[in-house]
Amino acid sequence: MVRKRTRLVCGVGVNDYPNTIKINGKCIKSYKIWIAMISRCYNKKDKSYHRYGGRGIRVSDDWLYFSNFKKWYDENYRYDLESIGIGIELDKDLINKNSKIYSSETCIFLPYKINIFISNVKSTNTSGYIGVYWFKRDSVWKAQITDFETNKTKHLGYFEDIVEASKAYKLAREIEAIKAREYMRKLGYNEVIISKIK
Repeated sequence: MVRKRTRLVCGVGVNDYPNTIKINGKCIKSYKIWIAMISRCYNKKDKSYHRYGGRGIRVSDDWLYFSNFKKWYDENYRYDLESIGIGIELDKDLINKNSKIYSSETCIFLPYKINIFISNVKSTNTSGYIGVYWFKRDSVWKAQITDFETNKTKHLGYFEDIVEASKAYKLAREIEAIKAREYMRKLGYNEVIISKIK
């Protein structure tokens, strides 16, 4: 028997799924999510590669096979939330914030709103403190946070001391985290997962 040659995705992924991956000419969602995951980890031309593959993030050996990922996807995807208009994303950081691998043990499907919230804890400034920025005009530190409910930036005040500015951010973050945890609770997530939202 002659085996059909399989074209690798980004040189590593194998589409071994026995059924069609297209419906009405469009790829099924599970396949699109799988492709995107592999691309950001292995495709140096992917716009997100520097934040994923460039930082050593990889996909587990079994998930390099689409059939394995598809099985996990079908068992874990929150179709119930999608049906009421809530956007869902694959996340590998909430279960283990230091995870460098996409796998069935490290991943979960989260509402987009929660994924944005937990990613906002990353520092994107040069102060060394999350949520704290140097306000050059007045030579003071500015503290700010993203409001969980509105996703808008909330001003927390100006401070001469960077540590005080950081304290203001941490207090505000605790309040926003309470909102996020309650949101997850209403969506039926278990308390172990909910408790990881800080």
